[in-house]
Amino acid sequence: MSRTCAASPGGPSGCTRSRPRSAGPGHAADPITTNPVLEVPGNKPHVSGRPADIFHVSDHSLLTDATALNHITESMAAGVARLRDTSSVIGVNAEEARSRATAASALTAEASQQVASLEEIGQEVLHAVETITGIARQTNMLALNATIEAARAGDAGAGFAIVAREVKELARETAASAEKITGTIQRITEAVGATAAQFAGINASLAEIDTFQQSVGAAITEQYSDANAIATDIQQAVSLSSDVVLLAKKVTSG
Repeated sequence: MSRTCAASPGGPSGCTRSRPRSAGPGHAADPITTNPVLEVPGNKPHVSGRPADIFHVSDHSLLTDATALNHITESMAAGVARLRDTSSVIGVNAEEARSRATAASALTAEASQQVASLEEIGQEVLHAVETITGIARQTNMLALNATIEAARAGDAGAGFAIVAREVKELARETAASAEKITGTIQRITEAVGATAAQFAGINASLAEIDTFQQSVGAAITEQYSDANAIATDIQQAVSLSSDVVLLAKKVTSG
């Protein structure tokens, strides 16, 4: 509805109201080009946040997250590098221990052979002592027979009887010494046998250590290989996170 006012000559102006024309066939309605609410003084549209501020917050958050991710991947890379270095050192030490165990095994094997040689020498000495003991026994019997014959000869065999007694005494002393030597050799042989058994046990332990060191070395080698693979992957992640940080900085600065 609109108001039309026209001035009358010599009198007050007259205003008449007219209704808006309805949109009929062939007539389009007048478009609304103004907002009566916004046209009221003091009424302004309210927007919760400007798009530029929203993008700024998002860009800043992206840069912060990307930087944190980059720090995390760099820390992981450093940790894996330390693990790889530690694995390498352990591998070297394990190989050194294995080498020393092998050398010790060779030394104990050589010592075992020497102990076996001592056992053989001890047996040879025992055989020699047994021979000496047999000779002393026979000498004693001959001296006894000579003493008997000297007694039969009377005064003529008196000197011979003295010699026979001395020979008999020497035979007795020889037999006693041979018996002592036999006891000593037997104790030495027993000690050598015990030493040989200990060396055999040491060799067995060294063999077990060598087997264990081989297993440890294989495990460390595998761990070192895995650490290398992980380090490669993490290095790629570090590179990618660095790229993300650069992109985030570009977006933020733009």
